[in-house]
Amino acid sequence: MSSDLPKLSPKEEQAFLDALVASDRITQESADRVRRLQTKGQHQFGRVAMRMKLLTPRQISDALAYQSEYPTLRIGECARSRGFLRKVDIEAVLAEQQQSRQSLLTLLIEDFVLAGSEVEREVNLFLEAQERLDEENPPPDQEAV
Repeated sequence: MSSDLPKLSPKEEQAFLDALVASDRITQESADRVRRLQTKGQHQFGRVAMRMKLLTPRQISDALAYQSEYPTLRIGECARSRGFLRKVDIEAVLAEQQQSRQSLLTLLIEDFVLAGSEVEREVNLFLEAQERLDEENPPPDQEAV
């Protein structure tokens, strides 16, 4: 069933979950639980980078120490600042991380928050509403067209 579900970007997934809560289709507690499950299933950047043989444990420790001095930087940026990774390496790790991320829609079904048919119907309604909003509010550069 989950392979039949429409594909949503991570940003769209979050907006969809917020819409379900706003329309009282699910509770805020259920939404928070599904978000935690999704985050828990995603592999940490350092672990992925080590598995890809891009960073050693010592380099990760060094990058984490650097991050404690610059807490607004993400771990990949810290590793790059220390000369351990290139931009292309960070992009590869992030792509691999994204692959390990479970679909929020699948989690809604597996956690028994909504039935598969309900999720599919709600996603389609959400996407239709998004399309209408996009048509009603085109980006400023497209209004003159």
